[in-house]
Amino acid sequence: MSRPNELTYTLDATQPAEHRVHVELRLQPALVSQDRDAGIELYLPVWTPGSYMVREYSRHIESFTAVGARTGAALDWSKTSKNTYRVRAPDEGEAIIRYTVYGHELTVRTADFTAEHVFFDGACLFLWPRGAETQRASLHLRVPPDWRIATQLPTVDGDPSHRVAQGLADIVDAPVLAGRFQEVPFEVLGTPHRFVLDGLDGVSVPETLVPDTVAVIEEAAAIFGGELPYDDYQFLALFAHEGRGGLEHTRSSTLLAPRTALHDRRSYDDYLGLVAHEHFHVWNVKRMRPAELWDYDFERENYTRLLWVAEGMTAYYDDLLCCRAGVLPPERYLQILSDQIQAVRNTPGRLVHPLSMASFDAWIKLYRPDENSRNSTQSYYTHGAMAALCLDLTIRSETDGAASLDDVMAELYRTTFGEQRGYTRDDLLSCLTRAAGRPLDDLVAALVDGPFDPDFGSLLPPFGVALVDRNEGGPYLGVHFNPRKLVVASVLRDGPAAAAHLSPGDEILAVEGLRVRRSNWSDIIRSVWREEATMELLVSRRGRIIKVAVQPRPAPHATARLTLQTDASADQVRQRDAWLQPRRARGAQDT
Repeated sequence: MSRPNELTYTLDATQPAEHRVHVELRLQPALVSQDRDAGIELYLPVWTPGSYMVREYSRHIESFTAVGARTGAALDWSKTSKNTYRVRAPDEGEAIIRYTVYGHELTVRTADFTAEHVFFDGACLFLWPRGAETQRASLHLRVPPDWRIATQLPTVDGDPSHRVAQGLADIVDAPVLAGRFQEVPFEVLGTPHRFVLDGLDGVSVPETLVPDTVAVIEEAAAIFGGELPYDDYQFLALFAHEGRGGLEHTRSSTLLAPRTALHDRRSYDDYLGLVAHEHFHVWNVKRMRPAELWDYDFERENYTRLLWVAEGMTAYYDDLLCCRAGVLPPERYLQILSDQIQAVRNTPGRLVHPLSMASFDAWIKLYRPDENSRNSTQSYYTHGAMAALCLDLTIRSETDGAASLDDVMAELYRTTFGEQRGYTRDDLLSCLTRAAGRPLDDLVAALVDGPFDPDFGSLLPPFGVALVDRNEGGPYLGVHFNPRKLVVASVLRDGPAAAAHLSPGDEILAVEGLRVRRSNWSDIIRSVWREEATMELLVSRRGRIIKVAVQPRPAPHATARLTLQTDASADQVRQRDAWLQPRRARGAQDT
C-alpha cells in the first residue's frame, strides 16, 4: 500500500531478457482531484530534456489495466490521446494501474532491457497523473538478485531498490541503470564522484581515465568560482559495439560509446570530450538555461532560439576544457578547431538558415537529418561552438586578456540561475557588454540572425595562431557519399553535381568508362579529371542505368588548418596561454 501523500511505482524487471518491464502505479485519487467523477488522467512524456525531438515513447506501452485496490474490481478506462489515459476512480481506496513497457533501443534517451542490463530514461516509463506533477513518488525496483542499481535518485533507508523522486521533473531527470556493472569511485574538490561502467566485457579501464576526468571537472568548476553545484555525481557509462552519445542530468550523465573507445588515442580524446560536454551541462542547461525551458512542458515542443548558447557554448567548452586540463595538447586542440571550421565551410545551409532559427527548429531538423540537411540548416552544436569561439576571442582582444567568455558564463549563471529564473537573449547581451567593455549586440546579431560566415582568420593572430588554407587540389563535385558504398547521400547547393542534376540515392558505377567503387573513387576521378572539362558518369538511378555529364571544378575552399606561430611575440603567447592553459592554476596564483 502506498502512503496517502505519495505515488508508488513498482517496476518488475526480473525477466529483462524479454525486453519488457512491468510497471504498477498505486495512488489515491484525491492526490489528483477531489472530484472522483472526473477520473484520473495519466500521461507519458513525449520527449526528454536535452534531446529536442518528440519521440513518442507511449508507442511502447502494452497491456494497460486498472483496478480498485480495495475490491479488485476492474476500473473503466479509455485512451484519450496518443500518450494519455483516463481511468475511472474507484468508489473508495486506491487505484492500481498496471502496464508493460517494451524497451530494446540502446541510446542515452530511450530504454534497453536485456539479459545483460536494464537501462531507461525516466521519460520512457512513468505514466504520471495529471495535476500531481510535483507529488512525491516512491520507486521500487525489482531486478535479478545479483544485479546492482545506479541512479541519482536517493535511496530510502539505504535500500538501493527503493528510491524517491520529488515529482515528474525529478524522475524524468534520473536515468536508471541496473546490472553487473563496474564502479570506479573518486573525488573531485572533496565531492564524491563515480564511473558506473557497463558493457566493457573484459576491456580494461585506462589508469588515466580518473585523473583526466578530475582535471577536466576542476577546469570547469574554476569558471564558476571553483565550487561544484551538487553533493555527488555519477557517470553512467554505457559501452557497446557501436554508438555514441550523451545526455545531461542534474547530478549524473549518461554516456554511450564503443567499448574500444578507451584504447585508441583519438577515440579516447573524443570520449573525454564527451565527458567534459555532459558534465559542463550541470551549470549550462541543468541549472542555468533559456527562459523558455525553465519550466518544461513534457507533452509538446518547447521552443527557444538559444540552443546555440545552451548546447553550442557547451560544445565550445568541452574540448577547450580538455586542453586546459592537459588531456589535449594545444596542437591537437587546434586541429579539432580546424576540423570544425572546415565543417562550417562545408555546410551551405549556414547561409540560408540562421543559427537562432536552427535552435528554434531543432525539433524538426537537427535530430531528423535528411539528404538536404546540409543545404537547408546548420548545427547549433558545431556552429554554436564556433560562434562562442568568436565571442571569446573578441572579448579577450578587446580587454587585452582581462576578461573572456568564462566571465560571461559565470555572470550569466549567477544572475539568472542565482535568481531562480531562465535567461533571455538580453541577459546574455548584458553579460557580454560588461565583459567586453562595449556592446557586442551587433556581433551577436551577425553570428546568429543571418548567414553564418565569421572571419576566423582575423580573430586568431592576436593569440599567436594562424589560419592557413591548404589547397590540396583535385576535383570537386559537391557530394557526400554513403560511408560504405558509392551512393550519393547528399548533393550540396550550387555545386557541380547539383548543376548536373545528380540526386541523393544515385549510385556511381563508372567514370569515363572506368569502373569505380568506394575504395578507388578518389584515385580514379583524380586521374581522369581535366580542369574545365566535362566527364561522363555511369549512374544507377532507381533501377535505371543512365549517363550524367558533370564538370568538376577545383575545390572552392582549401582545407583549413590552425597552426601555432613559431615567431609569436611575448604578448601573443601571453594571450594564447590565458586562453588555452589551465584556469585553476591561474586562479590559485591570482589569490
